[in-house]
Amino acid sequence: MRYPARRNASPAKVRFGGVVALLLACLVGGFSACGLPFAAGIAGTRGTFTVETHEYTTSSRGGVNVTSQGTFRSSDGRIVDHHARVEPDYAMGHRVEVAKASWSYYVVHPAYAFGWLAGTCLGLTFLCVGAPALIYGGPMNARRTRVQGRLLKGGFWCALGSGVLGAILDVAM
Repeated sequence: MRYPARRNASPAKVRFGGVVALLLACLVGGFSACGLPFAAGIAGTRGTFTVETHEYTTSSRGGVNVTSQGTFRSSDGRIVDHHARVEPDYAMGHRVEVAKASWSYYVVHPAYAFGWLAGTCLGLTFLCVGAPALIYGGPMNARRTRVQGRLLKGGFWCALGSGVLGAILDVAM
């Protein structure tokens, strides 16, 4: 059985795919890269969040989102915020280690840090797909394909591994 000759996609289609991949890289990677240093405890004002109440928000589709509200006290005692909100729902009176960014609070926990790392690696994987497609717009030579393949495999396995490790740590801790 003879297979028809494979034709390469037009440069316009390849470049459009590159633009879509770069857009995904900016959305996923940019969002995740911003949260990673805070969840790892490297950036932001570290402190303790004490849960005092919960806020229940329902969506139009019937889903319920629970947000913990309470008081944030920085480790050095300079900042106190009585209207702080943290996304996961914790038991009343529970104390959580958080990092305060200018826009939100991030729980400092290895599971959350690995989750943000997984998103960052996925964004870098999209970047490795999109940038060469946008620049070259066609088939790449063998040397560039080998390097790009290694980068893609590394980014993918890093994203998958850190996501699974984060899920395991979340259940275990």
